[in-house]
Amino acid sequence: MQSSSPVKSVHPPILRPYQVNLIKDLYAKLGEGHQRVAVIAGTGAGKTVIAGQICAHAESRGRRLLFLVHLDVLVGQTYDKMQAFGLHCGFIKAGWREDPTAPIQIASIQTMMKRSWWRQWHADVVLYDEGHTTIFSQVGQTLLYKTHPQAIHLALTATPYRLGKEQLGDHMDTLVASPVPSEIQRMGFLAPMKYYGMPANEQIDLSEVRTVGGDFDERDLKNACDRPELVERIVEEWFRLAPDRRTIAFCVDVEHARHVADAFRSAGIAAGVVDGSTSLKDRQRLYTDLRDGNLVVLTSCNVISIGFDEPSVEVGLLLRPTQSRALHFQQIGRVMRISPATGKTHGIILDQA
Repeated sequence: MQSSSPVKSVHPPILRPYQVNLIKDLYAKLGEGHQRVAVIAGTGAGKTVIAGQICAHAESRGRRLLFLVHLDVLVGQTYDKMQAFGLHCGFIKAGWREDPTAPIQIASIQTMMKRSWWRQWHADVVLYDEGHTTIFSQVGQTLLYKTHPQAIHLALTATPYRLGKEQLGDHMDTLVASPVPSEIQRMGFLAPMKYYGMPANEQIDLSEVRTVGGDFDERDLKNACDRPELVERIVEEWFRLAPDRRTIAFCVDVEHARHVADAFRSAGIAAGVVDGSTSLKDRQRLYTDLRDGNLVVLTSCNVISIGFDEPSVEVGLLLRPTQSRALHFQQIGRVMRISPATGKTHGIILDQA
């Protein structure tokens, strides 16, 4: 069982100027009396570092903070970042030791659904990671309107877009935002990008694909995208435009991801698959293999759009058409991080969708 975290002597990350300014803007909004603020920082802008600094400030002032994540896998990733600030954290996560005395609680929504003590736990600040999702969960709505309405609520997100009628602004009073990605690229903190799409007459035929819940129906989408000739074309285009570069592929479903990985393997390229059923240990092994060059291509279904952080990845294969701007930008953002140590000079998007 994972223990609660010790307080350690550490060297916190040095914030970039725009991160410092974003936090100043946030505190100005709080000083004006706002208690519900959307904090928008695009993928690669350093969301978790910003969150860590907010947590450090809160703890130093004797405040108690509840940090919500919507995926179990993100608890460990968030804790790793918090350790850089020497913060004393407890956890609301199955398999991790609970410590209600800790001033910062990192909480998985899945586990919170099965626990109740957090309802009485006093929090001065509630921070929602991936706020465009967590705010709208049952737990998020309970915190906002029932158990902690007097707390400060901060919705941290890179993509404040939603497909439904209900939007983040329905629950937040105001917002602060980091510079847009193009500005951060000019500052040198995000990689320049190359984009390759398909000619109109070669794009995937979506005429028979229905829209359900604001996005393409997954079954229809699979029928349109998971075809042998399209999978073969993906591999051919990769060899033509981005051979031997670390690559992640965003697929329609698990079977599609496996078919794409199989096609790369048949072409002599080391490829792996990660999906929702992949254990935490195996995910980390796959991510490490990709980082170390033992894997060249990693295919995925709804796993590496969020929470995947490997700056050395150079190529993103967009193989899953979507009407969701949030999902689209999350996928592109996975290859925008800089990686001077590996000689990465730019990111490449091969949009086959």
